[in-house]
Amino acid sequence: FPTRRSSDLDISFALLITYGGITAMLPVQFRFLRYFDIRGYLIVNIILDIFLNCLCLHCRNIDLFFAIRFLQGFFIANINIVVLILILSQLDTQRAKAIAPAVFYGTLLANSALIGVAAGFVVDSTDWKATYYFIIGLQLLTLLIAWLMLRRSMKFRRYPLYQVDWTGFIIFSCTIVAMAYTFIYGSKYYWFEDFRIRYSAAVTVIGTILFLYRQKITKRPLIHRSEE
Repeated sequence: FPTRRSSDLDISFALLITYGGITAMLPVQFRFLRYFDIRGYLIVNIILDIFLNCLCLHCRNIDLFFAIRFLQGFFIANINIVVLILILSQLDTQRAKAIAPAVFYGTLLANSALIGVAAGFVVDSTDWKATYYFIIGLQLLTLLIAWLMLRRSMKFRRYPLYQVDWTGFIIFSCTIVAMAYTFIYGSKYYWFEDFRIRYSAAVTVIGTILFLYRQKITKRPLIHRSEE
């Protein structure tokens, strides 16, 4: 699909930056859950993720594909945490902390195997684009379930989104992407012999220092060291 010939490293990088997007979004999305209605928030995230999968389906530029995959990590994190919170809300308080993660992460692990088998069958029997059609079909089914089964509820005090440390979020995101690039493509370009690896490594180090410094000096750090 890309404008230049892709490699196994490109596939690994695309996968890794999706996890990077998930990691970058986790500290922020808890604030979103204290601002938006859960039902509407979940539905919007599913719709946006479907839209990004449609973009991936028709994407012909590898760099744009990487950007889309990183954004997908944001919405995957949002959807997963909403589902975990919904499971927690249906359980007794004393048992919720033990049962909910076991159910949620157990389901994720089981689904990884099942989706892998299904995806392998689709890829072996038809064109690779059918994989995205399969994913989008499942997401549409999920969207329908969320629309029909969840009810609107706003029973909390909203957390102002301007109080989110957006500067720290951007630094954190850039650092994650630079780190992923360094470790994935380092061996291909002979590490620090290539200016691209030197640049990405420098961004990783500088970004890490800046993020830790901002965590120390800002009033509302992205990752809280204590309860508010």
